[in-house]
Amino acid sequence: MISSKTFNLFKRYCFHNPDELHPEENTTRLNDKYFPRNVTHRCNEIREIISNNLRGSDIYGIYRECPLTEKINKENPLYLNSQNSYRKTILKRLKEKNNNNGLNEELEPEITVFPELCDDDMFIDTFLNSDETKNKLKIDPSIHWVQCNPKLKYEIGKSFDFYSETMKQFPDLKVWVFSGTEDGVLPTLGTMRWINKLNLTIEKNWKQYYDDNKQVCGYAQQYKEGLVIVTVKGAGHMVPQDKRAAAYKLYSSFIKGVLPSEVE
Repeated sequence: MISSKTFNLFKRYCFHNPDELHPEENTTRLNDKYFPRNVTHRCNEIREIISNNLRGSDIYGIYRECPLTEKINKENPLYLNSQNSYRKTILKRLKEKNNNNGLNEELEPEITVFPELCDDDMFIDTFLNSDETKNKLKIDPSIHWVQCNPKLKYEIGKSFDFYSETMKQFPDLKVWVFSGTEDGVLPTLGTMRWINKLNLTIEKNWKQYYDDNKQVCGYAQQYKEGLVIVTVKGAGHMVPQDKRAAAYKLYSSFIKGVLPSEVE
């Protein structure tokens, strides 16, 4: 979705994981491991190129077709209101993070580029906020439902730090991490990247699992420390939305405490 040139520029000028210091920056300026959230102007320029390259694609499922048309956008004010509300929420979060991080004066906050949203997630707003739905669910008609409600503290921060600390505190905890292979928001390669950095010991090697029609659903790998990584082939960010049978097998396996390939 981006050129090799842009990718190499991103690697050169933008920060990545906390333990990967910028090769062209003075490391004494890295006050703490969360410093990479503050980026340079050059990095912002590259991020804007990347954001523009993503326009017209559903980043939650990169091989999906865009469900939205200009006509739908213009004729659906509720959708537009939800979209604007979502943008304001994200901008507010970024502003709060930047204020709390104590930015270095030589750096600037990350830019926030909003390509035209190419997904149907926002239609959940339309459905749940309709008078008909509220009436059937016996919901107060004055209540307005929004996605990613900032009043709900559900974010865990950086996955690497969260799982690293959690697994140290609770060594008997069993954790499964799953990822749709067409997810562009939290790509499978990125998920595997931070898991590899945990330096865990493989107990059961990378192996495919199948659906009832003997078709490959994805792959799974188990570590002695209690973590399992499962991929779902052909699924985007919301796995059950794209691959219901595979999602059912995944959840059933988790409840039974065995890998998907071991479920009869």
